[in-house]
Amino acid sequence: MSEVILVDTLESSGPLACVVHGDYWNNNMLFKYADGLTNIPVSLRMLDFQLSRIGHPLSDVLYFLYTSTLPEMRQKYMLVLLRYYFDTLTTDLRLLGISLDDYSWQDFLADYKRRSLMWMFMGTMVVSMTQNKKVVTSLKDLDAEEQLKEPKLQGITT
Repeated sequence: MSEVILVDTLESSGPLACVVHGDYWNNNMLFKYADGLTNIPVSLRMLDFQLSRIGHPLSDVLYFLYTSTLPEMRQKYMLVLLRYYFDTLTTDLRLLGISLDDYSWQDFLADYKRRSLMWMFMGTMVVSMTQNKKVVTSLKDLDAEEQLKEPKLQGITT
């Protein structure tokens, strides 16, 4: 089971250890569009940082790809997207004076292979839950029940 579930730690993340978002998918992004006539976003804002932690950047990348893209797109472009991400990341790190001489594209691919199955399972679970009308309806019902309850005032006695 440890081959499937890889918990991000400073040690397990290697030289790319960083702060990851933890819930990086399209529902936690706000897009700004140039005008109402195009579907081309001009900027992006990330939301919901409550699951942020130290981890490998592939955790966010794979979670995003498995929850926010179609299987056909991943099948056709996964390695191209990962290579573009790796090249951009390492170039930007070098510009900041951080060298990854001991970490290659092959190392990145090995990290991808170690993490991919877990994030595919996580992505499948999240997408299936958000698309399941029974789950969504029961969550809405729970929310409606909570709204009907009397508010709890902390520190105020009557």
